[in-house]
Amino acid sequence: MAMISTLTSAYRAERATATPKRPRTPLLTHIGRFAARALPTWEGLRRFTLSVTGFGCLTAAAWTIALPAGLLTLGLSLLLLEYLTAERP
Repeated sequence: MAMISTLTSAYRAERATATPKRPRTPLLTHIGRFAARALPTWEGLRRFTLSVTGFGCLTAAAWTIALPAGLLTLGLSLLLLEYLTAERP
């Protein structure tokens, strides 16, 4: 009987000293951190949109007979806007 009580007390003592768990991070926090690393920044999106639109309008003006001056002006204004709003170090 003494051996059973010793095993029982040893088991209870082992179970009483639980290791502390790491705090759980919410799922939305994990998603937010992943999105911050994976998605491009707003500045990159703005620069990409203005540049592609500007060069697209310049190309359309170069290869289209109808309204070339309007498209050329639109393309130059978008490229100028992108250049002027770009942040510099």
